[in-house]
Amino acid sequence: MKEVAGDRKWQKGLEWGFLILAYLFLLYKVCTYDDYAQFFSQLSEFSLTHWCFALLALLLMPINLLCEATKWKHLLSPLIQRPLISAYYDVFKGLIAAFATPNRLGEFPGRALWMPPSMQIPAITLGFIGSILQILVIFTLGLPAIYYLFHNITYITQPASYFICGVLLIFIILAAGLYFSQRLKSQLKQLLRTISQLAAKHFFIVLIATIVRYAIFSFQLYLMLLCCHIYLSPLQALLAIPAYYFLITFTPSISAAEPAIRGSWAMVAFAPFSSNTPGIAMAAILLWIINGVIPLMIGSVLKRPPTQ
Repeated sequence: MKEVAGDRKWQKGLEWGFLILAYLFLLYKVCTYDDYAQFFSQLSEFSLTHWCFALLALLLMPINLLCEATKWKHLLSPLIQRPLISAYYDVFKGLIAAFATPNRLGEFPGRALWMPPSMQIPAITLGFIGSILQILVIFTLGLPAIYYLFHNITYITQPASYFICGVLLIFIILAAGLYFSQRLKSQLKQLLRTISQLAAKHFFIVLIATIVRYAIFSFQLYLMLLCCHIYLSPLQALLAIPAYYFLITFTPSISAAEPAIRGSWAMVAFAPFSSNTPGIAMAAILLWIINGVIPLMIGSVLKRPPTQ
């Protein structure tokens, strides 16, 4: 009994640690941001229509996270039958841990805190499988967009070529490492065994939820671009948005430092189609607030559902 109480105290302490660290990073970013004049200048130019675009992007945020909760629920199926409302709670709590860790690495440990210790490592592994699927979707759609976009724009062709070659080189090195390293081969086999525990039905649902989530956050970005006076044709959007998500996904970062990274990559991806660089940067930052900061605040006050 004492051991259970000790585990709960440790879990609660870790949750509070993640929460405090996340808010400290957020406070640091707010205090060190040095472009508020331009930010509020852009905001003052929003009409009712532009605010409606922003509101629609905001309303899509819970649907976006519902897709992630659906993925989490079905990924956990080999371990436990998790109610969707509880999986939704886990996603919000995981976002707190993700906010203050490099490349969101704390997200799945943050989600698995409620589980018995014997289930936590398998749950984290299953969570990373969902993340790998999301990365594969981003990579599959983003790499052709990166190549086509940069190949046809002369002033960024050479850096883009270096970037693409670098990514391909990394994949070749990883493939060679997997082939020659017995330890990595063993870990890969363990990962494949974990995947095999998922029933085909659950894996299919996870895959569909992954694709739908990608479509939702792509549409959210398109709405925020419209909100910030960035008007793209459908073809331009199909090129620039996948390229943008490819760039930010494969850039090492801490979530709290993402505004600068997102703003910079947004200008790389969208500047060929618009000269409104402040609007481009602002669209990326506002979307980070919608999908990052607001869920962080909700997760910090969200109560554990009674089904847990």
